[in-house]
Amino acid sequence: MDTDNKKLNPIECNDNDVISFGEDTFKIEKVRTAVKKSSNQGLANQLKNLLNSQRVTIEAVSSSNWFQEGIDCEILTLGATKWRKGKMKFKLSVEFYVEEEEDNTSSETTAESPLDDIRRKINEATS
Repeated sequence: MDTDNKKLNPIECNDNDVISFGEDTFKIEKVRTAVKKSSNQGLANQLKNLLNSQRVTIEAVSSSNWFQEGIDCEILTLGATKWRKGKMKFKLSVEFYVEEEEDNTSSETTAESPLDDIRRKINEATS
């Protein structure tokens, strides 16, 4: 099947959903927990080094605070007359997308959703 005819659509996942990478299968909760733990130090240090290489230097006691507690800062927004104190946090998200074909004229059969019967009844009642 030609991948050019497909588009990616975001989906919401629950912690008990399962994801597979080749031979390895994990619950979503395990992936999210691993990402959260990795953002505590290793990822934060790498991010700090990458920012420094781009001449963006953020002085903070610990770069692990970047994801959890935030970093003290001030912001001057457009139209404001003064600086406002606050915290900046980096947020790392894990998103899941499914491939769907754009062309629905495929000869493949699709399973009927359990909600299709309910939708038909609602449509009949409102028509």
